[in-house]
Amino acid sequence: MLKMCLFCVAYMVSNVYGTLITSPPTNTSAAVGTDAFLTCLVSNKGTDKVKWRKEGDTETLTADSVSVKSNRYKVTGTNNNYNLTITSVTVQDEGQYICEAGDTGSGPTVSRKASLSVVALPTNLSVYWSTPPVEGRTANLTCRATYGRPPPTLTWFKDELPYNPLTPTTSNVNSQGYGDAYSTLYIPINSQTEGRRFRCQTDYPGWTRAKEYTITTHLTGLI
Repeated sequence: MLKMCLFCVAYMVSNVYGTLITSPPTNTSAAVGTDAFLTCLVSNKGTDKVKWRKEGDTETLTADSVSVKSNRYKVTGTNNNYNLTITSVTVQDEGQYICEAGDTGSGPTVSRKASLSVVALPTNLSVYWSTPPVEGRTANLTCRATYGRPPPTLTWFKDELPYNPLTPTTSNVNSQGYGDAYSTLYIPINSQTEGRRFRCQTDYPGWTRAKEYTITTHLTGLI
């Protein structure tokens, strides 16, 4: 009898609260021409609907697993995963996307949103010594990302481990959102620096290591 009552309570709670979004979408980035992915995991769905739409747009993109607005918008996943795929993204796809679950006709719904940033990867990424690596001195190692939209955050690694994570990225942006990014390390040089690998990578919201460049240290004048 007690087990039956517990079942009744659980059943009533499920009906009262309806569909839950247990893992909401998170901010992400995708390069122009590639596919973008936004996740949305729900529970207790029953006969409710899960829909995706773009903020500021009244049109539904998908309803459950059905593409509504265009075949560019697809839902993939199993076991209550309603993951939105946007194929061949353009700059116009940038914005906030909303996962909405519940009785989307007239009843209560829950929703969560996340932003999609559409990036044009830098045309070039380079790492070079601004001053030569001479033992006993401090050398400057510079990373430059050229003409990206938006300019990326530049992150440094030394032999695959994060290095000086607070090193700032400086950037300039034109009216179209394109620009260059720079970051410079100030490295005390000693004999242990020989052969060390420094990697600079471009990072965006929800997308790290989009592009990378690694340089191996060879000390000037080392015998």
